[in-house]
Amino acid sequence: MAGNNRLIGERASRRSIDIRVEQASNTHQFWRKGGTADTIGSDCATSAKMSNMESLAMAISTIDKNSTMEEVLSAYPGARRALMRRYHIGGCGHCGFAPQERLGDVLRRHNVLAVNEVITHLQASHEQDERIQIQPKELARLLGDGAKVKLLDVRAPEEQQIARIEGGIPATQELVQEMMASWPKDTLIVTYCHQGMRSLDAASYLIGHGFTNVRSLAGGIDAWACEVDRSLPRY
Repeated sequence: MAGNNRLIGERASRRSIDIRVEQASNTHQFWRKGGTADTIGSDCATSAKMSNMESLAMAISTIDKNSTMEEVLSAYPGARRALMRRYHIGGCGHCGFAPQERLGDVLRRHNVLAVNEVITHLQASHEQDERIQIQPKELARLLGDGAKVKLLDVRAPEEQQIARIEGGIPATQELVQEMMASWPKDTLIVTYCHQGMRSLDAASYLIGHGFTNVRSLAGGIDAWACEVDRSLPRY
């Protein structure tokens, strides 16, 4: 009985943390329109797989009008952002979609008939996402070599209290305003979040505002904890 009570308590505590993180994440909307949320909880092997783009190759090759939106987002993690920017699909309740809806049906509902053009756009956006990512060990090497890196933590405050990468700067509204007003556009900026999705949104936002040397940490702080600093707690 005591063991069961302890297990129930651990599950409730974990759920409480997840809810607080999700609620806090909603306050970081200034660059998250159409963004993709990170997932909660995985082992290091799963985290490494998520940050390895080769694991998506098969899914990417089979995406077509009959693919579910869940499959599309699995193949192209930044698809929601890409769809929102070009077609205004997926960024709000009015233009959203369900995971099991088929791509062709979603596009038809929004009067977008050129399915192959959309898929080409998603692939191009995905390739851009790959280009701006930096692997944890590469970032660790840069920091170890003394490179002047602005390490931008785009997670919610509750997440930052759980774990942080040394030198990380919370991406508050005030900081973003300062960046836009006074930071040189060639500043080396690396964004990071939990598992690398929100940080891609943030990096894309900054690139769209003229910053030319922006990277996103692949796999987020979760991959960093697995590959670089195993003393960090994971959540």
